[in-house]
Amino acid sequence: MKRLTAMAVTAALGLVACSDSGPDGGAEIACSLFADTAKDVKDGVLSEAELRPRVQEIEEAARTSDQPGMADAARRILAAVTSADEADGLTDAMNDFQTACVDVAN
Repeated sequence: MKRLTAMAVTAALGLVACSDSGPDGGAEIACSLFADTAKDVKDGVLSEAELRPRVQEIEEAARTSDQPGMADAARRILAAVTSADEADGLTDAMNDFQTACVDVAN
């Protein structure tokens, strides 16, 4: 449940940004998926069982991105939600991913 809480906090703080257009389609897709997932967690419509497959989609899209740090952060998010002890790494990875998404939007 900690991982869902961390995603909800991120969404609640309004830290998720995404670009509608730009040169890096992988980043746009990954940011959009991340924003949708964070919103679903915040709204309480995403279970823990549904979270990992969603994060896998985010990670797959981020791997195709040229945005610095995005693929690494997405991989760390995936590792954190897969691990039984994800609390420490999840928040840092999500913050790094969010930063990459804000950079895409700017």
